[in-house]
Amino acid sequence: RANLQATREELQARIQQELHLEGRASDEHLSLGTDLKILEAEVAELHLALTAATARREAAAAELQACRFAADRASDNTKVLRAQITAEEIDCQRLRAQETSCRSAAGSATGFADDDGAGSAKSLGLSSCGVQSSAGGSGSR
Repeated sequence: RANLQATREELQARIQQELHLEGRASDEHLSLGTDLKILEAEVAELHLALTAATARREAAAAELQACRFAADRASDNTKVLRAQITAEEIDCQRLRAQETSCRSAAGSATGFADDDGAGSAKSLGLSSCGVQSSAGGSGSR
């Protein structure tokens, strides 16, 4: 009978130890479950932040591309305008040279006359100035 009593007490002690270990495991399971939920929430939050950052990066890349396109167009337009300005400056220089030549020819024509008493635009070198001889005798512009 003493043997049975000792075995019974030993089994009760083991049961108590198992119940204690089971309680600790249950507490740890609950704690890990809570930690897991917190981590899942953090992962979801980080995923949303990553999605937002990706969208911002893509928008910035699109803006950069649009800016590069606009800069290229502005550069092309600038080249065209510079070429037009250069052409206008060349044309202006040509017209000034013609004006100078015309004024010089007109100045040296003072005192010269045709047979009919008027200066001939052709003989005076004024045809390049747009001066034509008229039937009336004097040159006109």
